[in-house]
Amino acid sequence: MVKELKRPKKRERTLIDPVLKVLFSQDREGLLGLLLGAPVSILQVLDPVLPAGEQSSDGVLLVKDDADEEFVLHVEFMTRVARKMGDRIFGYVPRIYKKYGKSVRSVVLYLMEPSSKTQIESEFKMIVQGREVAVIRYDVVRLWEVEPDRTRLAEHPALLALAPLMKGVEASELEGWAQLATKGPWDERTKVDVVALQALFGGQRFNQDVVSSIVRRLGMLKDIIEESPLYELARAYGEARGEARGEAKGRQEGLRTACLALIKAKAPRLAPDLAGRLGGVTDVAQLEKILVDLGVAHDDKAIQSAVSRHLP
Repeated sequence: MVKELKRPKKRERTLIDPVLKVLFSQDREGLLGLLLGAPVSILQVLDPVLPAGEQSSDGVLLVKDDADEEFVLHVEFMTRVARKMGDRIFGYVPRIYKKYGKSVRSVVLYLMEPSSKTQIESEFKMIVQGREVAVIRYDVVRLWEVEPDRTRLAEHPALLALAPLMKGVEASELEGWAQLATKGPWDERTKVDVVALQALFGGQRFNQDVVSSIVRRLGMLKDIIEESPLYELARAYGEARGEARGEAKGRQEGLRTACLALIKAKAPRLAPDLAGRLGGVTDVAQLEKILVDLGVAHDDKAIQSAVSRHLP
């Protein structure tokens, strides 16, 4: 059973979510196999930004199954089990249907195992005067109940990143998977994200000593992990397991470091200028918004915009 960390979950989500979204965009086949358990053909990648508030989902795809049925697949990645997830799905589904005019299937992937007392919802019901007036059902995938297909990990960076949290995994497997990630046929940014997530999730599941030992034996991993904005969070899991770090200054520095790491990895020539501008940002909420935008930015213009739009 994974022990819950007593630390702000919003910050954890802010750091992990952008990386998961990028990995999903690069490895849709791998994650769809995990989510659906059956093959589908991706016909079109749809805009995840929905009307009414411009809320964005983690993934919206037009797909077709082996019976030739077309539908919109809506995907949400959740680090931890969320309360009132059904309410959230109910907010998404009608808007997706209205925007694209096709039937919607929603799937939620939970990464970290909760306590045994936690109830995991899979539907939303609206009841008026004892009568059901609306019902939305969605699928839930519990990563800790899924055994990794070890024969496919070398082909799928997203599955390789999530493998430490899967069923039946041993700590002794982590070193080989880290080596596999560094030798994968992917760009350097993807390698950084995969190894950093492995360190983060491996430390969360097995304890940080296991991951630190691997990093010491594989020296090249330390530099790779430290390039990722997830490194600070991975280190915090090991150093402050079960403890809360609420100091505002520490949160500011952690988020600012994460922002700079993304800028250096994606647009190194902009780093000196943007580092100076970020140095004047002290509002934690503002830094979190910048970090999210940087996570999904893919070129110099988008990186510049991600910082500028949140500054006066």
